[in-house]
Amino acid sequence: MAPQFLDIHLEGMDDNGEKLRRIIDEGVPVAVSVCPETFRRGGYYSRKYPYLPKFVDLITEIVSREGSILGQQGNKHKCAHRHVWADKWHENHCLWGKSLDKDDQRDFMEIGRDTLVELFGKKPELYAPPNHQFDANSILAAQEMGYVFFAERALGIAEPYILDGLIMLPESKLVNLGNVKYMHYDEINDNSATFENCLASAGRFDELNPSITFRHSQNMHLTWVMKRAKDIKNFPKKLLARAASGLNDALMH
Repeated sequence: MAPQFLDIHLEGMDDNGEKLRRIIDEGVPVAVSVCPETFRRGGYYSRKYPYLPKFVDLITEIVSREGSILGQQGNKHKCAHRHVWADKWHENHCLWGKSLDKDDQRDFMEIGRDTLVELFGKKPELYAPPNHQFDANSILAAQEMGYVFFAERALGIAEPYILDGLIMLPESKLVNLGNVKYMHYDEINDNSATFENCLASAGRFDELNPSITFRHSQNMHLTWVMKRAKDIKNFPKKLLARAASGLNDALMH
């Protein structure tokens, strides 16, 4: 069986760290990708994820082992632009607002990286742009900052490849698409077959050496198309919800 490389996106948690402890006990190499803001006490997500800081030691033990890596999801995992109807949970590249240049992206990426170094005692090897939305400037910033891996959605190219010196990891939740899988921690139970398959055939990230090189990311452009379509599809629902909220406020006053 070909090795499977698992990237766990850690935000919400549906247990008391049991799945993290299992990964430690079984010595399974994984990537754990976290958003720096979710660990800041008093930060934007502190009320939603107040329990995350207590798992720093477990995460540190996992990502400090040979073959495992620490991933960074931006800094705040939230767009700097105000969004009324479009999804706002991205940071490197906005589909509806002004694009950020390389230096602007690098500024918040460095802030986030410094937070993770302080928390886990090491620099993240993997950069996972929030919501898998990024552009060419994101790639340049990550390359300059010394990341080894860069995560994207597996929509066209499904196998790891080299781009501008970075090992690109096309991530998929589908069992039969590619060998890099990602799942959110609190969705593991809903994707138990994929999770168990990854644990049984887990590959070490330090042994991942793609032989394919591309000049640009096909997945990047396909992600833009998919995310735009999703935002447009959800627009009527959000518009109705906003109207209902306004009507309810008016009736209450």
